[in-house]
Amino acid sequence: MTSILYGAMLFTIVGCKPSPTPIHEITRILDIVSENPVQTKTLCAQIHPNAARSECILIGVDSLKRNNISIASELCNTLSGRDKGECWFRLAETHDDAGLCEAADPFTLDCTMHLLSRWLFRNPNASWTDMTDRALHYGINPTSVEGETVLYRHIVSSSKPMDLSKCESLPNRSACHRAAESVYRDRLRFAENQGTFPCMMEPHHPLSPAQEPLLQDIHTEFHNANCHD
Repeated sequence: MTSILYGAMLFTIVGCKPSPTPIHEITRILDIVSENPVQTKTLCAQIHPNAARSECILIGVDSLKRNNISIASELCNTLSGRDKGECWFRLAETHDDAGLCEAADPFTLDCTMHLLSRWLFRNPNASWTDMTDRALHYGINPTSVEGETVLYRHIVSSSKPMDLSKCESLPNRSACHRAAESVYRDRLRFAENQGTFPCMMEPHHPLSPAQEPLLQDIHTEFHNANCHD
């Protein structure tokens, strides 16, 4: 009798997992969440398994994150792991707030780098001083590998064909040159993948190495791979 009771208890504890919520029911709940996101926590709690519940919560957060950050933050904290990090990443992006990135683990660095990259994109003519000040504002050391990578890639990406003379007046000329090589290779690889690599080009073509020795070897590599007599 004891063994029978123990087996029944074990089944109750281990074997009774909630059944997955039917798709039509999930769809119904998500529709309600979209229309009335303040009920997100209660509504999403009805959904199983956890992955579907997390997606439900993220939908609610997306509706709340701009105008009701307090509820959105509470919802983020009900999540765990990568879902929690993604949730805080979205809040940080919406409010341009690197402080919120601190809770975005394991995406904390990605979060701050994204905010800086987005600011640079929106301010293409910013001075070097403004760029480094903005990096510090987002908690990024402009002399770190990550900081230099995003700042110098932005500098060299602003011209087509690429102009490496911009590197001469910057603090780390070598880092600027590495960024230029990386960006130029990305440009050529994109053209290659699109089937638009130009085997003949004028000196002012956007993909021209423009008499830059650092870029000419990269261009030759792609030309030999894509162009045949």
